[in-house]
Amino acid sequence: MRSLIANIIAKLSKFSVEQLHLGKGSALPGRVALALDPNFVKNFNDHFKNGSFNFFVSGTNGKTTSSGILASIIKIATKKQPINNAFGANLYYGIASELVNSSKLDLKLDSEDFVFEIDEAAFRLVAKDLKPKAVVLTNIFRDQLDRFGEINATQKLIQDGLEAIAIDATKLFLNANDEKIAEFKSILSDSFDIYFYKVDNVDIAFKEGNVDMSIVEGDIFTASLVERRVNGSLMKLSYKLDAIEAFLPIAGDFNVYNACAAAAAAYHSGISLEDIKNGIEAYVGAFGRGEKISYENKNLNVFLIKNPAGATEVINFVSQFQSSKVLIAINDNYADGRDVSWLWDARFENFLDKDMDFVCTG
Repeated sequence: MRSLIANIIAKLSKFSVEQLHLGKGSALPGRVALALDPNFVKNFNDHFKNGSFNFFVSGTNGKTTSSGILASIIKIATKKQPINNAFGANLYYGIASELVNSSKLDLKLDSEDFVFEIDEAAFRLVAKDLKPKAVVLTNIFRDQLDRFGEINATQKLIQDGLEAIAIDATKLFLNANDEKIAEFKSILSDSFDIYFYKVDNVDIAFKEGNVDMSIVEGDIFTASLVERRVNGSLMKLSYKLDAIEAFLPIAGDFNVYNACAAAAAAYHSGISLEDIKNGIEAYVGAFGRGEKISYENKNLNVFLIKNPAGATEVINFVSQFQSSKVLIAINDNYADGRDVSWLWDARFENFLDKDMDFVCTG
């Protein structure tokens, strides 16, 4: 009853904000629901217990895109949209907000499946209350120092979240190209069914050192970049003798990693390569993740950057397009970190000698 009342009042709070044109109220419903019922998220476990595809997606970069592609694949395979925080509200109250927005007044949901991207710092708190059947980890890069510290601290945050799940036979999908992610194989080998994925021909500098390949054993789900295009990437997905080509309709080599993570998780959860291909090709990019906008007869491409590695990959991609106009806008709001010192480590010098016009603001 308490969750029911919290849900109704949370929905009213969102409606009021929208009617008063005070914003979208994306975070407010979760805050209201949790204030009225601290067990609001936990109480949804019974609804999801019979779901076939219940995923957490975490890591420094690529959470929103990887989870969005995975949700698109599941929708193709099941003919039903899973519950998914598609706009990247990935803190604890963001998950609560998505449950408010996706549920009816009586707390019923249209799907028993979910794909939630989880902020690394919120991982343990969410994992204590909501139990996935699988976890996808993307990468660990240096992130906002005021929220995470250095990469070992981020790895520990994720480890704490994984240990909080504490359910037998949970699947764990690890990026074999990332040193700190691959290390979870030895840290947590007795607690999870572990699968690796990798991209074999896209160079992204994940770490200073190489992955210890003795950790990465057996067959690996693999993506290969076949053709780079302005509007996306043609790639090949393969595992053992199974293989298929798929067109990823969002630009940037780094997104091949995100698609590979989603495809590997779907494949090892019983979804066919044909459905995976169709799900990838049906994906529409989330806000700021290679988003395409038309404004006053001009085509705009929007890329969200929040840390040095992500920023550098975007810079490298954008710098290919000569004679472009580039707007760089920086914010220091809490969700993206108030400490913007990471900007010093992003490779803005890669824009040197490019025939481009720049405007900086923030």
